[in-house]
Amino acid sequence: WQDILVQQHATVQDALIAIDKSGLQLVLVVDEQSHLLGTLSDGDIRRGLLKGVTLTDNVKSCMHVNPLTAREHDHPEAILSLM
Repeated sequence: WQDILVQQHATVQDALIAIDKSGLQLVLVVDEQSHLLGTLSDGDIRRGLLKGVTLTDNVKSCMHVNPLTAREHDHPEAILSLM
């Protein structure tokens, strides 16, 4: 799962490379302490490119900043209902 982590200062191209290597169609954007800042899917990148984002732009230019998350101690049924 650590293969899908990209730093907040990464470029869109860096994110695409990570997505391609992982095969998961998603990366998690994290800060230096590995705190989640957002998610970035191949669809988010595609929509960003259509709006003029370039491959050299920062991942923040098209990442999803409010992803739906679950906590480690959440009950499995609660997590399934989120999904």
